[in-house]
Amino acid sequence: MKQFESFEEVFESLTNNQIVMFYSPFPTFCYANHNKITLISKSSHFIVSTEVFTQLYCEEIFYLYENEQVNDIDNDKDDEYYGLRYQ
Repeated sequence: MKQFESFEEVFESLTNNQIVMFYSPFPTFCYANHNKITLISKSSHFIVSTEVFTQLYCEEIFYLYENEQVNDIDNDKDDEYYGLRYQ
């Protein structure tokens, strides 16, 4: 995950509809929606204004959230299996 160097980078990513996250102590995910910031973690879900978000979280270490999807399906084996099954 990419760690942000400054809080301005975090805000720029949020305005570009990207999801950012920080750990406090659980992963907390943040995204922007109509000049509000939605924060979601294991134990909470709330919406704050951009001003409150800045005041509360400007000292946190933020990361860009990148959803890594692992595709464990081997298409060649899959084709072989279904090809044999329906012969």
